[in-house]
Amino acid sequence: ILSGLGEWKKASDIYARFFIPEFIAKFPDLPFHQMLAVNYGNSLIQLGQSTKAIAVFSSITSAPNKPDTYFVNLSLAYLHEHRPELAERTARSGIALFPDDKDILGNLTIALIHQQKFDEALHFATQRLELSREVHSLEELAAIHRSIADDGADRNLPLAVRHLKIALNLLFEAKDQNPRYSTARLTLGRTLFDLKRYTDAANELVDMLNNTSPHQSIKELAIAKIAECFDRRGEFKECLEFCDEYLKVFPDNLSLKRVRSQTLVDGYVIGNVQEGIRVVERSSLEFFEKIVQDPSLRTTSDLCYLARLYEWMGRIDDAIELLEEATELNADFWEPPYNLGVIHWRQNNFDEALPTLRRASELAPWRRQPWFVLSKIYEHLGHAEELNSARSRIESLDRDVELLYKHD
Repeated sequence: ILSGLGEWKKASDIYARFFIPEFIAKFPDLPFHQMLAVNYGNSLIQLGQSTKAIAVFSSITSAPNKPDTYFVNLSLAYLHEHRPELAERTARSGIALFPDDKDILGNLTIALIHQQKFDEALHFATQRLELSREVHSLEELAAIHRSIADDGADRNLPLAVRHLKIALNLLFEAKDQNPRYSTARLTLGRTLFDLKRYTDAANELVDMLNNTSPHQSIKELAIAKIAECFDRRGEFKECLEFCDEYLKVFPDNLSLKRVRSQTLVDGYVIGNVQEGIRVVERSSLEFFEKIVQDPSLRTTSDLCYLARLYEWMGRIDDAIELLEEATELNADFWEPPYNLGVIHWRQNNFDEALPTLRRASELAPWRRQPWFVLSKIYEHLGHAEELNSARSRIESLDRDVELLYKHD
């Protein structure tokens, strides 16, 4: 009863009085012992004590016949411990015995996602959806389609968009079933954002915040994404006002600080000159200079933003060094070679610019930016054939990308 009411500490204290691990391990197949171990372990998971829960579950490991809840809760404990490979192994053992258990299938799917085994995850999530088409299974399958899209967005945009649109339909169905389920609503907003429907994404997230009771972490994620919607629409003033307003409420929100700094750099710094002096805004510069020093918090884009700032400030060597570090950090990301190529282009160093920009175009063949700069270089060098090819590529990209993101 206490567990059902969410009184996990009280339930755990009661289970602990009866739990004698040595005795239970001697008779692990007794139903009472299995019930005690499974329920005690689950209460510990809910209290954030997954390591202790795993030890509790080990008391009945030798039982020849274990209940489905053993595999559910043990795999969940391993997920909480960030050990997806063990969660996968446990869940697979459970599915072999209970092939239609949607909770085991759910944990197996999550474990596979964490290991980026997306094809297998898609298979099991689809199987779970066939057993029960409810909000959790819909959200879970949508998450896999989003992961596949994110994994291949730069290399194969048509495939990525196709998976995003599948995820969108699943999430709309989840919303229809339970409009107060905040995590699915958050993912719906993110999916609309990824499909470049920024106004729809912002409206969805605002509605979610107003009509559900999300956990603070969900609320902060939604607010940061709304700020990104302002930024992507080029509404820089509104974005800054929004960020400043919510940073008073969530002063430690790193995502809001990042969006605010990016907006300042893109909208008010680079390209802006006052009385013959290039504008540099202190708070955005300080943010990126601080964040790149922390490997646990920085992103590759943070390094690229700081490099762009340094180039704007005339610190060319520092900018190049940052971009080389960014390339080492994420060799498959197109932005570091693109930004490096742009610097070499502006320095009239075409021998260095051309290979790095071509590399960027290979890493992200659906991005027009590398082709645009390449066209400028070809035009300057008088390479007519390459120039025509680059311009043709830009035209086809503009046309094809617009069609890809068009609403069905």
